[in-house]
Amino acid sequence: MRRALHISLLFILSVFFISCEKETPEAVVANYTQHWYKGELDAAKRYLVPDQRELVDKIASLRTAEELKKLKENKIEMEIQSMQQLTDSTIAVRCRVLINDNPQTNHYHLIKIKDRWYVDIY
Repeated sequence: MRRALHISLLFILSVFFISCEKETPEAVVANYTQHWYKGELDAAKRYLVPDQRELVDKIASLRTAEELKKLKENKIEMEIQSMQQLTDSTIAVRCRVLINDNPQTNHYHLIKIKDRWYVDIY
């Protein structure tokens, strides 16, 4: 009986942690933006459509370790200005990004694959 209780508890905790792992489109955009502009390219890849991650490896190979280290010092602030649901599995996002107090506007296209949102850079 006790073993069945432990297994049930383990199952419930597993479901809880898996459900918490799903990120909102806002969180995907914010995390991708932060990692990208801080030169944390391996972390940024996590938020890209899987078949586009190789492109980030190519970009990383063009950067020196010194350049990437300098990017870590960037101060990044981001504000989502608009989100438009295009279909059940695509969203267009416009956000304002301050990189060391220099403003720019970024446009992202998000795609939902297997209940997770990813940035599509093409």
